This record gives sequence, C-alpha cells and structure tokens, in this order.
Amino acid sequence: MKKLLAALFMVFGTGLSAQTQQNVMITMPPGSGIDTQARLIMKRYTEVFGTNALITNRPGAEGVIGLTQALSEMPPDTLLFPSTGHVVGLGADLHSRVEPLIEMLRQPFVIIVRKNFPANNFDEFISYARANPGKVSMGMGAKAMSLPIVLEWERRNNIKFNHVFYGGATQGRGDLDVATGALDVMMNVAALTFGTGIEDRVKIIAITSTVAIPGVDQKLLLGNDPRLGSWYVHQGIYVNSSLNSDTKRRLNAQFNQILQSQWARESLARPGVRPTGGSQEDFARANKDAWSRWQRVETK
Repeated sequence: MKKLLAALFMVFGTGLSAQTQQNVMITMPPGSGIDTQARLIMKRYTEVFGTNALITNRPGAEGVIGLTQALSEMPPDTLLFPSTGHVVGLGADLHSRVEPLIEMLRQPFVIIVRKNFPANNFDEFISYARANPGKVSMGMGAKAMSLPIVLEWERRNNIKFNHVFYGGATQGRGDLDVATGALDVMMNVAALTFGTGIEDRVKIIAITSTVAIPGVDQKLLLGNDPRLGSWYVHQGIYVNSSLNSDTKRRLNAQFNQILQSQWARESLARPGVRPTGGSQEDFARANKDAWSRWQRVETK
C-alpha cells in the first residue's frame, strides 16, 4: 500500500502525469503540408516530454475559422499551426491576438513554368513578361504569401502579370503559364495546374533563396535581382497573445530542443528546406516584416 501511495504521489504530486495534455489546432486540412509537419513535430514532442497532444484540424476561411475557435474556445496555451500566409493575411484584430512562438522551417519560393515556355532563367522570364504585359498567367495558391512577392517583382521590373489564384482540385488546372509557391509543395501544385506527367512538362526558372539545393544551379536561376535572395517562407508555431510569459519561454525552449536536434535534421529537412528554431523575438521580427508587406499590398 505504501508503494502504491508513493507511486500515486509521484504521478499526481509532480504534475508530470501521462495524462498531461497539450492542445493543438491546425488550421489546414488533414494530409496537407502543414498538417504533416505539425503531426511529425508533435509526435516527437510527446516522445521527448511525455505530453499527450490532442490535435484538432479546423480548416476554412483562409485559416480564420480554426484560429478564431482556438482563441475563443480552447485553453490559452493551445499551440497553433497555421499556414504562414493565413496568419500574415489576417485582419488586424485577429493578428493582434495571435503571437509567433517559434520558427519551424525556412524554405524558398520557386517559379515553375511550362517546359515550352520561352525562358530558361529569371532574366529571360522577366524580359518575356515585360514584352507581353498582362498576358503571362501567374498562378498563386497562397495569396497572402505569394502576392506581395509577385507585386514586388512587377514594381521592380516594370511588368504586369495576369494573376490567377488557384485552389481546389481543378481550379486553374492546365491554364497557367507560370506558378509560384513554396519549394516543397510546388510539385504537388504543378500536378494540379499543369496536369499529370509533370516531370517532362515543367521547369524551375527561379528560386528566391541562396540555400544550396543539390542538382540546381542557384547562380543561374537567381538572375540579377538581389532582392530575390531575401524572400523565404517562415513556417512556425503560434500561440494566444494572452499566454503568460513563463509558459511561452518554456514552450519555446522545448521546441528549440526538438528543432535544433539531429532528429529534426533527419526528419524535417528536405532539399532547400531546413528546420530552424530560435528565439521568439527572431520569429516575431520575421512576422512583422511579412505583415508590413501584406499591409502595403492591401492599401495599394
């Protein structure tokens, strides 16, 4: 009996019970890139810290449905895994109530074109678009992430694209000249926008990053626009802004332990994509920069 009581005290008295639960909200559907990343990371979190993760998917309305539910109905320490674009594109009220916790992954944008498109690098692409204003169909899946970048390219190079925002299984399929998005999801996007058999039908002409990618000539693809090298997708974990500072510091430290480990390098890294981690302040600065770009787009 004494041993049983001692065991119960160890479980309940320390607050480290196997029943400890971490609520997680993913604002994208099951099977999406964000969902896969979140589940991998939370599985590792459970293994390392012995905390059960209760994961809820609530997609819809550009992420607003899931974020609103998390802010209004779930505990303040709920971890939020939204699409970066969904967070950046939120209205000011929701944006002020969602706080960056830690950057998970950093990855470049790429531009892919049809195989027979008359350009083989970024410079040739810009020259063709300038000579054909409004006739090059630029496809974008994540408006909040892609549009500020594309508008910057237009402004700097005095060109105009025909913007096409695709979504769903068939919208935009087969009717685009160009598509842009995060590197690790673009081949899936290409299958929707350009049809099947994409290996022989598309080519990468630009990468908005200086991250080395095996088999890709970065110098050729980057062209001569130095601004291209500064555009990244910063994918991360967010929390309710009302969460107390001690809890935010603890969570940041725990996820740093995961994201800066050998496990992360083996499980999360992909060509051109790397796990990051870092301080909450660093991620907040990256978000502030993205938010300011979005604001400029919205007020143009």
